[in-house]
Amino acid sequence: MIRSLWLGLLYYCVSFTLAASPDNFYNDDKYIIEATSRSFDRIVHRSNYTSLVEFYAPWCGHCKNLAPTMKKVAKKLDGLVQVVTVNCDVDSNKPLCGEYGVEGFPTLKVFKPQKFDLWNHGNWTNTNKKVKKVQGRLTQHVFETYIGERKMSTMVDYCLSRIKNYVKKVGNVNKFHKLDSMPLDRKPIIVFSKNDRISPVLKSMGLDWLDQVQFFSIYNKKVSLIPKEGDFYKKYPNIVDQLNEIIESVKKDLSKTHMIALDYTNDKIIEYKGKSINKEGVNKFLNDEFHLKPKEGPFSKRGEYLMRLKSGKKSGKKSGNNNNNNNKPPGGGNWQRVPKNGKKNGNSVHDEL
Repeated sequence: MIRSLWLGLLYYCVSFTLAASPDNFYNDDKYIIEATSRSFDRIVHRSNYTSLVEFYAPWCGHCKNLAPTMKKVAKKLDGLVQVVTVNCDVDSNKPLCGEYGVEGFPTLKVFKPQKFDLWNHGNWTNTNKKVKKVQGRLTQHVFETYIGERKMSTMVDYCLSRIKNYVKKVGNVNKFHKLDSMPLDRKPIIVFSKNDRISPVLKSMGLDWLDQVQFFSIYNKKVSLIPKEGDFYKKYPNIVDQLNEIIESVKKDLSKTHMIALDYTNDKIIEYKGKSINKEGVNKFLNDEFHLKPKEGPFSKRGEYLMRLKSGKKSGKKSGNNNNNNNKPPGGGNWQRVPKNGKKNGNSVHDEL
């Protein structure tokens, strides 16, 4: 009897500890992760994603004024940059806030992962040998205090500029012959883009499949037919023929974006057939064609963990117990771009290439 009462009391205490503080600003926001001293490292440092972190106190007037902007920023950055908050008024979080030099509220800091050299025969090569790695990720990110305007557009643009980029730009299709020398443990995916700049969503895809896929981007206006001669053509005649067909299509309409996978083993190209190139479609494409699953992002196990943190903040329970849609990204996994007219059609203006 005593043992049962003791176990019941222990369960109550653990449940109370795991439950979110009722004073947290963002308990009900599905785009913001409320971190604690216990979860902070796993959320921020054990990721290849950049994180915008707000350290705040519930009694702070400036924090209350910033909250609506933070919610808008988090929605815009969903799937691209993590937006994390820490309630420094919670006793257990105070050492964490002190560790990062928080002296006033709100304090905004951007945490950035250091970069790996993935081209070195598929090995994770860290230029800073003093930093340890955990499953291909750095254990500690570098961070900086954000001192810019606290406006949604300014904050969003700043965070997007801090995304680590592993997408390689190909200046000319005639350089494709060099791609067959890349490490065989990563699939080469080429995007013929209507924009010369690499989009934030493509950068984030590069993070999601970091050790499995190498994304390349080529500007549509720079494409030209590949000569049917030389060693590359002799080695991969079908790939060259198929590439030239796609290049002809690209040249006819420079406003369209195409994605293809190069299969050197079978001398063929696999073309992405989705109506739009977004994370949901690319996840299905890579899974169907190569049985690849992302290590990060909304369709990964880590993504499910972050979803549980977001949706379970108020009750302290796992979201999987609530309904059948909790394993999908926020908004049911639509992942569509918001049109220029500003009407809502999904979660983020950056979700589609």
